[in-house]
Amino acid sequence: MSLGHWQGVFDVLVIDTTPGADGPFAPPEHWQGDRAAYKTLIRERYSRNRGAHQQIETTARLTGHAITGPYAEYARQIIEAVRATRIRREAERT
Repeated sequence: MSLGHWQGVFDVLVIDTTPGADGPFAPPEHWQGDRAAYKTLIRERYSRNRGAHQQIETTARLTGHAITGPYAEYARQIIEAVRATRIRREAERT
């Protein structure tokens, strides 16, 4: 699976999941995957791309996101899952 050519800066409070948009939550331009493929794409970016990993983690620390595009609901689920994992890990450390 191609992770797309995404890299760079994006606004962590304005997330666009439209293929070709900026940010780690946007699939590559012309991409037409389903829900499962989208989640796999973002999981792979999170695992393999240090910049995407850091930006997804930063996004999960914040609230009040404006999430748009065809995969908005799935991006929201991913953000919530990353947030829950971070909270659980922090609780385990204390």
